[in-house]
Amino acid sequence: MQTITFGSLSIPLDRLLLILAFAGALVIGRLLSSTQRPSANDRLWMLLIAGLIGARLGFIARHWSLYAPRPLEMFYIWDGGFWWPGAAVVAVTMGIVYLIREPENRRALTSAALVGGLIWLGGTGLTTWLTPRAAMLPPVEMRRLDGEPVVMTDIEPGLRIINLWATWCGPCRREMPALEAAANRHPDITFVFANQRESAATVRQYLEAQSLRLDNVVLDANGRLGQALGSGMLPTTLFVDRGGRIVDWHLGELTTVTLAAGVQQLRRTATGAPDTTDE
Repeated sequence: MQTITFGSLSIPLDRLLLILAFAGALVIGRLLSSTQRPSANDRLWMLLIAGLIGARLGFIARHWSLYAPRPLEMFYIWDGGFWWPGAAVVAVTMGIVYLIREPENRRALTSAALVGGLIWLGGTGLTTWLTPRAAMLPPVEMRRLDGEPVVMTDIEPGLRIINLWATWCGPCRREMPALEAAANRHPDITFVFANQRESAATVRQYLEAQSLRLDNVVLDANGRLGQALGSGMLPTTLFVDRGGRIVDWHLGELTTVTLAAGVQQLRRTATGAPDTTDE
């Protein structure tokens, strides 16, 4: 299970766990905080903001060669490009400073951190236990635009990037040119575009209107692939190795940089060597 769905809203599970962990920390901070300012909750908000900045900067530093030609994409935080060890380093460092400088907040901050950490670790452990360790691409039957049936696992076995999308989905539409360019740039990787719950006529009309030239466009009329994967979010992008194992996921919109980072990770997983392809 990768997302939790509330009506028409789907939330990635890791982000929901972060929200719950922080909410739990705020409750404890509020209960145990002193009457002095700044309060423990003031500091918790600062730690959250600083941690997110640290995670983003860490991701940018790790992929600087990709960001250098596209510096504006550093500010596209909706692409999910965060390196969480960077968040941990920044938050722990700042937290230690607060504990040393503000003894009146030590009890509240320490207790809040413990509760938030337990919620995060407990939720992560539970979802890891419920999710297969080596998720495999499910053999869902779909149809090509000409009506020919095809099983997802039979589409040109090899390295694959599979994008679940729909024409009405704004983030899907925005990322499609980057996916088209990447498919042309990496002919050894098969890109599959699994449209969710739309007709062939709707998809053809959209592709023609946008002048998109995509191979391997398939129709998932009942949304079975997303159901099998436990993801109700669009877009969802899967990175699949030669054995059909899903080695990475991306929930939400991809940018040129996050897509290139995913390609690099897929190649590293498949070959055990760094990707030297010019992005």
